Amino acid sequence: MPAAAHPHIPPMAPPPPHQGKSGPPRPPPHHPPPPLALYPGSGPQRGPPQAPPPLQNGPTGHRAPPLQPPGQRGAPGPIRPLGVAQYPHPSPPQPPAYPEPPRYPGPLSGQGEEGEQSREGGPGAGTGSGLEEEIKGLSRGELVNRVLRGEAEARDLRQSCLNHTSELRHLRHAHTRLTDDNQELRDLCCFLDDDRQKGRKLAREWQRFGRYTASVMRQEVTAYQNKLRQLEAKQQELIKDNLELKVRDNSVSNVM
Repeated sequence: MPAAAHPHIPPMAPPPPHQGKSGPPRPPPHHPPPPLALYPGSGPQRGPPQAPPPLQNGPTGHRAPPLQPPGQRGAPGPIRPLGVAQYPHPSPPQPPAYPEPPRYPGPLSGQGEEGEQSREGGPGAGTGSGLEEEIKGLSRGELVNRVLRGEAEARDLRQSCLNHTSELRHLRHAHTRLTDDNQELRDLCCFLDDDRQKGRKLAREWQRFGRYTASVMRQEVTAYQNKLRQLEAKQQELIKDNLELKVRDNSVSNVM
């Protein structure tokens, strides 16, 4: 297929002249690498594009042995497969897909060691060493006086702890006694409240009974008053009847 049909394929230069056995073959001329899509099996790869090795020895189609870099001795390495360039050319730098985070300067090695040493030998180590030096600098009499003073202070502290403990015990007993008294008073108040409620209930019942008896007595009095009126009326009638009878008796006696 002619080279003009594919604008992306650069024209291949003619192979270099055969040198024969008189000398080593010269390196082939530099050609720009063709696109990766022209070779089968090439996928998305990172790095510079690779070109197939050029053919040598004319139209026979044999590949020339790989050239060794200057300064290397020994048998040449294995023949690279098709699609791997003998002399890779660096490609222009591409921007990264994602922005990289800013890099902050880390702690220096000397500073880290100093920090570890300072952490290992903290304030406790310095205090202990200073106390040891102070003890070494004191005489025997001063050490004895210091020990006696410390024992006296410890004895005072122990006595004060005992006093505080006894005071706490007394306060606890007093608190328990007051709690019991408070509970008894609360129970008594509850009992008195129950009595008050019962008294109010009895008072309401007596008031109801008093109202009932008053109404009954009022009815009875009214009935007695009515009976008295009736008796008075009958008494008046009897008096009239007696008077009439007396008058009749007198008239009969006069006639006879």
